[in-house]
Amino acid sequence: MSRLFLVLCVSLPLLLSACLQTLPPAPSKPLSLQGVTWRLTRLNGQPIPADNAPFLKFTSATEVAGSGGCNRLSGQYRQEGGRIVFRQMIVTRMACLGDRMTRETEFLKALQETTAWTQLAQEPSRLTLRDGERRPLLELEATDAEK
Repeated sequence: MSRLFLVLCVSLPLLLSACLQTLPPAPSKPLSLQGVTWRLTRLNGQPIPADNAPFLKFTSATEVAGSGGCNRLSGQYRQEGGRIVFRQMIVTRMACLGDRMTRETEFLKALQETTAWTQLAQEPSRLTLRDGERRPLLELEATDAEK
């Protein structure tokens, strides 16, 4: 009997620790929109190169600032649950060469069409802005400093 007790005392903790190690990690808590710099990674499903990529920073509960990749922008947003709307956007008017100007125009158009946002608990450093039909328009990622 004492031998069985000894075997159980030694093997039971080993079995329990092996089971605990195979559990998947708990999902991370989603990042707040506010105070985080979100860099554009996909625009209408197309990947965006990291250099001069447009970005947004929600500077307060109602204000947003950033860059379209060429020009600076600022404006207001309204968020209620999973809905978000951008309005009164102001953009500087510098000319850019090549694809940057086209990308910026598409980025600003997508912001105007945005009506919803999603952020998955499994990927808290990713933010998706969607249109009225829930199609992804803009996919953004928190910059390294904020992940």
